[in-house]
Amino acid sequence: MRKLFTGISQLAGHLPEGESFCSGAQMSQMEPLKDAYLLVENGIILELGTGEAPRADIIVDLGGVEVMPGYVDSHTHAVFAAPRHEEFALRLKGASYEEIAAAGGGILNSAAKMALISEEQLYRQSEVFVRNMMAHGTTCLEIKSGYGLSIESELKILRVARRLQENLPLTIRTTFLGAHAFPKEYKGREDDYVKLVIEDMLPRVLDQGLADHIDVFCDRGFFTVEQTARILEAGTRAGLPAKIHGNELGLTGGVQVAAAHGAFSVDHLEHCGPDEIACLQQSDVVPVALPGTSYFLGLPYTPGRE
Repeated sequence: MRKLFTGISQLAGHLPEGESFCSGAQMSQMEPLKDAYLLVENGIILELGTGEAPRADIIVDLGGVEVMPGYVDSHTHAVFAAPRHEEFALRLKGASYEEIAAAGGGILNSAAKMALISEEQLYRQSEVFVRNMMAHGTTCLEIKSGYGLSIESELKILRVARRLQENLPLTIRTTFLGAHAFPKEYKGREDDYVKLVIEDMLPRVLDQGLADHIDVFCDRGFFTVEQTARILEAGTRAGLPAKIHGNELGLTGGVQVAAAHGAFSVDHLEHCGPDEIACLQQSDVVPVALPGTSYFLGLPYTPGRE
C-alpha cells in the first residue's frame, strides 16, 4: 500500500541522484526541497520530489512542517549499570580523565558496577534510556559493550543490546569493545589481557552472534597501536568490521591504525593534527566527533570544520 505525504514546507537530508554519501565541503551544503512530497510503500521511501505528486492509496497532508531524517547515533554506551556521579566532583576539583582512570575510576568503575547488576535489571533500565532516545528522534543506534571487561559482563551487555534490537522499533547495531580498558588485575601484564580478548572473549561473542563490529580504545594509557592492530586483525579474520576509539587523550596513532585496517570509523578525535586530517581525507574512514565528551571532560573539541 502506497502512502503519500504532502504539505512538506522543506524536505532536508536527501542526497543528489547517484551519490550514496557526502564528505568534506559537501557536508555544509544543505539544499532542502521546497513544497515537497514523500512517497512511501511498506515503510520504504520510493520517491521524493516537488511539483505534481504521484498517485497513492493514502494521502497524508502534513500541514507545512519540515521533514528530515531521523538521527543516527553512531557511538553510544546505552547499556550501562549505573552513572558515575561521584567522579563529577573530582573533575570539578581538576582531576583529569587519566588520573581518575588510574585511581580505579572511569571505565573500571563502570565495569565494577556492571558485574553486580542482573541481566534483567540491566535490560529494563536500558530500555528506558533507548525509548527516551527514540522520543527525541533517534531512529538508528549503535550500542557498544566495553563496560564489562570480563567475559561474563561483556556478553551480558551485548545480549541486552540484542534484546533491545529485537523488541524496539529502531535499528540497533552492536559493537564488541572488550578492549576498552585494562582491568586492574592485568596491570603490568597488559598483553595477557589482549590475548584474553582475542582468544576467549571474541570467540564467545561470535558463537552467540552478538556483535556487528569490533572496537578498541587506542590511546595514551590504554591500548597501544600494536595491541590495537592485533585485536582488529583478529576481528577482521572473524568477519567483524573495525571501529576505533582514538586520539581522545593525545596524538597517539589512532587515526593511522584505523586507516590501515579499513575501519568504518574513528571516534573521539579531540586531538587531531594536520597529519591525522590528511590521513582521514585520503581514506574512507568516517571521523566521528563527540562534543559531549569534550564539554564534560574539559578536552579540546574535535576540529570538525578542518
